[in-house]
Amino acid sequence: MASKQLQSADGQLVVPYEDVQNVCMCVVMYPLLQYLLLNDLDVCKKHTAYILDSSISEKIRNKLPTYTFKAYSNKVWRKLVRAFQALTRNIQHPYLKTATIYAQDHDIVSILIGKHDYYLLSDGPFILTRYFSENNGLRQRAVAKAHSLQGILEKIIYGTPFVWRFGENKQCKRIYMTDKNEAPFLNEKEVIVNSLQELWQKAPDEKKSFILNIFDVRQEDCVQLQSKPVIFLTQPLIDDQILTTTEYLEVLQKIFSHYDYSEILIKTHPRDSFDYKQYFPDIAVFNKPVNLQLLSLLNVSLKKAVTIFSTAVMDLPENVEIDWIGVDIHPKLLAFVGTDKVDLPRPFNKVNL
Repeated sequence: MASKQLQSADGQLVVPYEDVQNVCMCVVMYPLLQYLLLNDLDVCKKHTAYILDSSISEKIRNKLPTYTFKAYSNKVWRKLVRAFQALTRNIQHPYLKTATIYAQDHDIVSILIGKHDYYLLSDGPFILTRYFSENNGLRQRAVAKAHSLQGILEKIIYGTPFVWRFGENKQCKRIYMTDKNEAPFLNEKEVIVNSLQELWQKAPDEKKSFILNIFDVRQEDCVQLQSKPVIFLTQPLIDDQILTTTEYLEVLQKIFSHYDYSEILIKTHPRDSFDYKQYFPDIAVFNKPVNLQLLSLLNVSLKKAVTIFSTAVMDLPENVEIDWIGVDIHPKLLAFVGTDKVDLPRPFNKVNL
């Protein structure tokens, strides 16, 4: 019988199940970049099973031996798919029993962690500090749900990491961070801190070329990003059902009125599907699904970055001026985050509109 295998869509990388040493589970691109920098190139290419969410660009997923979790808008169907994945995870993915699991431990990919031990990858800069900060809305909702009947049932069916996320469980044995964080349980874990800049500088040229190819980063991308003095970093606020289209458009109009349209470049978030060109035809748009963090590793020279509350600005060099709009620009954003306190670990301008 032929060996089961994971294969990239372009046919370049093939990993038989019996050769899987590591599993990389990601919902967004930041931890995927971190994983590729943490591990040897041979392991990344020949011994890793990538389990990725469909929100990661298909162009990226197609270049890796990937199992993709598809997003379903129908709630009933989504629950059925989750239950099926939980019941069959060790049958569909037998390598989970022996491989070292590197994972974002939330959203649908965390179902495959089940009862296995794992290493936590970072969602982004200072993610644990922010998540476990006082009055964080996301944390408060997660804890309330974990203690509810729904949370108890999900813990039984999907596994503890699906409910108690960001390493806050006994199955998380090691945490990889790109910066020093503060959280109430970190002294109980093995924590390894390496900035993306440090990892990139240590990476051999062959690995750098591999990563740039995976994320489809080209020289012309760097040129375009440097073409305007103001870069606006978007967030998927409509896709995440935080704001309606009308509400988001009103927020954008208020922000953009603070700048000269001819000087702005909109850098879209990889999961942001809002059509900026339709509503702002006079503003340049860069919508290629590329990590800003990866571009900053290539010494892309930016002058000013503007964001509502995107943490991507935390990885930018300190010579880049930051305009932080803040969640106080809309009551729904404030309710979602839970606090309007701004605690960026770098200089910034708080813009009140």
